[in-house]
Amino acid sequence: MRAKELRQRKIEDLRGMATSLREELFGYRVQNFASRLDKTSQIHRTRKDLARVLTQIRERELKGATDAPSEAAAAKTEVQDKERHEERR
Repeated sequence: MRAKELRQRKIEDLRGMATSLREELFGYRVQNFASRLDKTSQIHRTRKDLARVLTQIRERELKGATDAPSEAAAAKTEVQDKERHEERR
């Protein structure tokens, strides 16, 4: 799974993928503990895929938060500037 492919998916799909990858990873760990997992590299690959999905989700959350700065944040900055100006007097 490539990051480029993940960028084309919807956020709901990514969250579903994260859940299924967590379940898959758990199953691989159980199989590995019971010595029934033939390809132990599946654990590593699944962990990396999960990390890619979670990173993409987080990037979108941050992008959504910074795309439209809120008026409250702008007002807060203005109030802080006024307070600094008054402290200098």
